[in-house]
Amino acid sequence: MKFHRGLILAASCCFALLLSACGGGRERSDPAQSPLSSPDTTNELQKEGGRLNALELAQIAKTGVLPDPFDGPLLSGAASSKAKSQTKAATHTVAYRFYNTRTGAHFFTTSVAERDNVINTLSSIMNYEGPAFYASSTSGAGLSPVHRFYNTQTGVHFYTISETERAHVTATLPQFTYEGIAYYASTQAGVGFTPLYRFFLPSKGFHFYSNSLTERDNVIANLPQYSYEGIGYYVLQAPSITTALGMPSRLLGGLGAGNAISDMISQQIHPDIIDTYLVGVGPGSWPYWNSPNGAYVTYVSANDKAIGAVPMFTLFQMAQPGEADMIEVNDVAFMTAYWAQAKLMYQKIGATGQPTLVNLEPDFWGFLQGKSGGDPTKVPARVSMVAECASQPDTAVGIAGCLLTLGRMYAPKAKLGFPPSFWGGTATSVGNFMAKVGADKADFIVAQTSDRDAGCFEMPTPVQECEDRGSGPFYWDETNTTSPNFNESLAQWSTVRSILGNLPILFWQTPMGVPSTTPGGTEGHYRDNRVHYMLTNPTQYTAIGTFAIVFSAGGSTSATITTDGGQFANLFNAYLANPAPFPH
Repeated sequence: MKFHRGLILAASCCFALLLSACGGGRERSDPAQSPLSSPDTTNELQKEGGRLNALELAQIAKTGVLPDPFDGPLLSGAASSKAKSQTKAATHTVAYRFYNTRTGAHFFTTSVAERDNVINTLSSIMNYEGPAFYASSTSGAGLSPVHRFYNTQTGVHFYTISETERAHVTATLPQFTYEGIAYYASTQAGVGFTPLYRFFLPSKGFHFYSNSLTERDNVIANLPQYSYEGIGYYVLQAPSITTALGMPSRLLGGLGAGNAISDMISQQIHPDIIDTYLVGVGPGSWPYWNSPNGAYVTYVSANDKAIGAVPMFTLFQMAQPGEADMIEVNDVAFMTAYWAQAKLMYQKIGATGQPTLVNLEPDFWGFLQGKSGGDPTKVPARVSMVAECASQPDTAVGIAGCLLTLGRMYAPKAKLGFPPSFWGGTATSVGNFMAKVGADKADFIVAQTSDRDAGCFEMPTPVQECEDRGSGPFYWDETNTTSPNFNESLAQWSTVRSILGNLPILFWQTPMGVPSTTPGGTEGHYRDNRVHYMLTNPTQYTAIGTFAIVFSAGGSTSATITTDGGQFANLFNAYLANPAPFPH
């Protein structure tokens, strides 16, 4: 049985050849003095350990008294010991997860060195599934060490926060080698912590852990071979996406295509995010815009950082002939180049060491929904030929999975998002389709209002980039009484978000036109009111989980900060004087 990424936390496996990297044993009974137990006895002893863990957590909940921790050796993912200060706050560290295709167990580590060692030496059997949850790398008030054992009989690791269970395993199960403190977590529920649920699989003699209530309930309902043991301990809740980006805890504002940094500086605009397109596949595409290949990402990231902005890259490689028919996704030559460039993007992002946002393939998912009839598994695609994505299905679902896998592997500080498209579908149908794709495994949702200023569509004879958009109306009602209006848009995206696991939302490529009572306009000066409404009603957006709004011209005739008469500069600076908190 394979569990999906993002839902499982622990229950892991490793092999004897990795013991030197995993820790090495420091506390172990002598097998000569303590003969190995039979499988049945071993299972009973492990079940007893689960009971002891539950009893200890119940006692701590009742009394608030923590047992003295065993001062074990520190594994490389943990950075302090019992002797260090117990007053400082938790230090968030990522726990990375692997799936062992041979045993069906999972392995996780907070050590980057150990993660990379497994990736580099055991990728044929250990599928890297990316960041799984957060723990603390340092000890602190209210935190206890989580101890890691290695079962030399099964090749699987075991984790416990219980000092009673640790002592029990050491005394009764000589095949369990004690490796040390993996990280720190809590024995008690509280603000900033989330439960880690624990199961035991007697037929294989290892544990399974998950912080997902939905998955816990699914295992209980559908996998009776797994014995539910309750809460193992409490891990840290993930930091908000704004915190992970190193930005203030408020609604962020950004700028994108058509807005030059020099113009931002001259108008004293200090955006939180700057969005840049990465376009095309093959000769002439984005990797070849600078030397060496892919250096464009490096240069853009440095320029964005210089003015205090988080880089955002919009990967737009699928926009090639045949996109609407999904022909290219099953073409070996095209997809070989596609995946090489996607990997290069992530490698260049990772090399910067900067938190970065990545918008994965606008429009593509809308075309895919139409072509597949709502079932992305019906569209064949070349995916498993990518070594890092060998376990992904050769369908459109695998494309999303591989984009996430490569990003987690090569750019761990990057936050990844998929952009749904409302092309004739309802919010519910679009949300359900994107869930089938796997968009709920991303870090955020990319939302859109329109890709052009409303006035461009209102012209009697629109310019080419605004043709064939229907009869309207296009200009949104700021009073929210007639359609289309802003409340309708907020409700749509709130529905999508509820289906995709309540991920945070980033509104992208939001038009920059200036409000007017006169329909239409001229090139660069078509009317629109989204900048005005969104920056003067920011709490309506944070209320549905929006963490950022990025404004930019979706076409060459759309308004920018050089043609909007100072609208964006004035409204954004006014917003910063009274920002909307995020999370709200």
